[in-house]
Amino acid sequence: MKCTAWIFCSLLIACSHATHLESRPNVLATLVGSTLPSSSGWLQSLPTWHINSPLNEYSIRVITQFQNRESPTLRFEMREGDTWTGPQGSRTFRNELIPGTFPNVGGMREYSCSIFLPSDFPIEDNRLVLMQWWPQAKTELGEEGRSPSLALRFVNGEVSATIRHSPLRVIRDPDQVAKVGLFRRHLQLGTWQTFKFRARWSHRDDGLVQAWLNGELLADYHGPVGYSDDQGPLFKFGMYRNDSKSTYVAYFSDCSEQEGTL
Repeated sequence: MKCTAWIFCSLLIACSHATHLESRPNVLATLVGSTLPSSSGWLQSLPTWHINSPLNEYSIRVITQFQNRESPTLRFEMREGDTWTGPQGSRTFRNELIPGTFPNVGGMREYSCSIFLPSDFPIEDNRLVLMQWWPQAKTELGEEGRSPSLALRFVNGEVSATIRHSPLRVIRDPDQVAKVGLFRRHLQLGTWQTFKFRARWSHRDDGLVQAWLNGELLADYHGPVGYSDDQGPLFKFGMYRNDSKSTYVAYFSDCSEQEGTL
């Protein structure tokens, strides 16, 4: 088994094209460096981060002890109007971290992340993506964007996961891409929730996605996953939402990505 490793102190800004990364090392380390412990567990084991964030002083912070968690925690905050500006000037309401590696098509990867939403987290009819697997759009062929191959969302107090898939090499209308719902359930706030996903990225029938919440199997899907590309989608976690007057705060810990099976 090979584990994708990232270093916390070497950070890049990831543009919406992974082939056009702007180098800005130590951006996040500058924001939280004084709070980064000498023994950072999963943060130290992770080598190159990419980040899509407004980069306000409150956007992302490291907390060494939070809610009885032994591992350090990343605190994400989004306030009204917080946006990240993409390479072509597009502005989106996102605050996300990215491993920066695209998996091989047909290969198996496993992902895990523990997420804590406070008991006073806003319950709104507003899109919030907590984890997503982003396929790189072929803008050189006229694509304007794509929906994520797989996404974990929180809306109206419920958490859900959906798959998108298409055999087409070029997507002209993202809204016409097939959509599969994996699960939907109420999410208890004020406690840690551990999500695990196993995926084989293939737009053919040999694709699969399995999903667990706190060790309980929620979905065992076999079929097409993602798009007809030369590489699989990029893993992101954090917050991507529609704008809201409410401030959102979420905590993430022990996020990992592995090739093969656990």
